[in-house]
Amino acid sequence: EDVASGVRVPVPTGPFTLGGTDDDVALWGLPARALAVSAVSADGLTLEGGAAWSAGSHLEVDGRSLRLVQVAGAMAATVGQDTDLPMVHVEVTLEGAAGAEAWASPLPEGAPVLVASGNRAALLYLLARQLQADRDGGVAPDAAGWCSDDDLGVGVWGRAWMQQDVNNLHVLIYRLRKGLQTQGFDSGLIEKRRKATRLQALRVTVR
Repeated sequence: EDVASGVRVPVPTGPFTLGGTDDDVALWGLPARALAVSAVSADGLTLEGGAAWSAGSHLEVDGRSLRLVQVAGAMAATVGQDTDLPMVHVEVTLEGAAGAEAWASPLPEGAPVLVASGNRAALLYLLARQLQADRDGGVAPDAAGWCSDDDLGVGVWGRAWMQQDVNNLHVLIYRLRKGLQTQGFDSGLIEKRRKATRLQALRVTVR
């Protein structure tokens, strides 16, 4: 996890490099091969040279503070077991009282809460629409819902996205996650991997 932005990227189960777009794990703003990992275990990572990076601890990499996060239930979510998805219903629209609006409600019977409007709701709309389309199309759960960051950028900011800093999207994702947390929802509803993002919710409604 990049501490400043809150953006998380998953790591492989074996040796990998972290840095630029040509590395195994890319994190915006880092140079190529900023960090090399020689081994991955349940306790953390072993860096090239033998140093250990344990889960929960911070590491400074090229001026960026990174935290190694062990996510409970991440493996179950990856293999796509619906019972392991967040028990949340997300509803989105582009035609609310304030334009784009998004609500979330705990399942099975929680009351809907307005969790986002404006650009944050537009982002949730795009993610929910992709997840719904993939589910309707029979896409496997572990692959359903992923949107490329470029598609999300264009969807939120239009053609002006091509002249923007990619970090603007990372900040938007971070603020959406923090907003969900403030409303009492798990920030893990929004899942991030290299150059792609998805919504993980048991139920979505797009209207």
